[in-house]
Amino acid sequence: MLGASVSSGRAGEVQRFIRRGARGLRELALLVVLWIGYTLVRATAGTDVAAARGSALGILRIERALHVDVEQSLDRWVTGVRGVEVVASFWYASLHLLVTGSVLLWLYLRHPDAYRPLRRALVVATGIALVCYLALPTAPPRLLPGYTDILERTADVGWWPAAGGASSVPTNELAAFPSMHAGWSLWVGLALVVAARRRVVRWLGACYALGTAAVVVLTANHWVLDVVVGWVVVAVPAVWLLCGTARPVDPTPDPPVAAREHGEVAVREDDAVREHDGVGPAGFEPATSAV
Repeated sequence: MLGASVSSGRAGEVQRFIRRGARGLRELALLVVLWIGYTLVRATAGTDVAAARGSALGILRIERALHVDVEQSLDRWVTGVRGVEVVASFWYASLHLLVTGSVLLWLYLRHPDAYRPLRRALVVATGIALVCYLALPTAPPRLLPGYTDILERTADVGWWPAAGGASSVPTNELAAFPSMHAGWSLWVGLALVVAARRRVVRWLGACYALGTAAVVVLTANHWVLDVVVGWVVVAVPAVWLLCGTARPVDPTPDPPVAAREHGEVAVREDDAVREHDGVGPAGFEPATSAV
């Protein structure tokens, strides 16, 4: 009997492992399809350079009106500082994939309740970004005069192409608005804030989102408004979906509370009967008349 129960338990564990593995493969396939679609749509989005530069100049005018046009100052500051150029280039070229993928895997394995709404939010935000790329092609700062392409300056130490070089991954120079580097980094920050138990990990998520925002701007790959809109595109569906899947509060009071309240009601009803009969509330002895 004992051997049969042990064998049954092991068989159950194997079945659960197989089911979880199958779900994991389905999730992986979904994300791969999403990434391929994102890459292809982004690569085939608008090719009108003149219109894209016009959109970029429009964004720059808005930023100047708001006094947030810091792209050129940051770009000039980092240009020539080799260490910062290299770190920023590797950060821009790799972390948005490595960190986002790692956090997705961590959520799936350790926090499935948070994984589902956050994965949906990532898919929705990426879809919105693709619509923006198709509807509003926008040139990054590096394609305008007065800005230096930091990744071009560090192409000798990385896998990204130099000016005029061919990339192994389809890309589009005019898909700058919104910045999904910034959007995905905010998603990582939100995921860590929601699911991580250690405060230091939550702070790392916030620092990663802010660091990515700085990197995409100082490398002249995005405008400040690209970053802001990228954050909004991610934050709105993430907060909406997280709130929508939050565990509802049970309006039924706890049994001890309900029993206590029921007892209090019963005492009040008993007191009312006693007063009506001239006896008075429980524990109260009416005074006798001296007459």
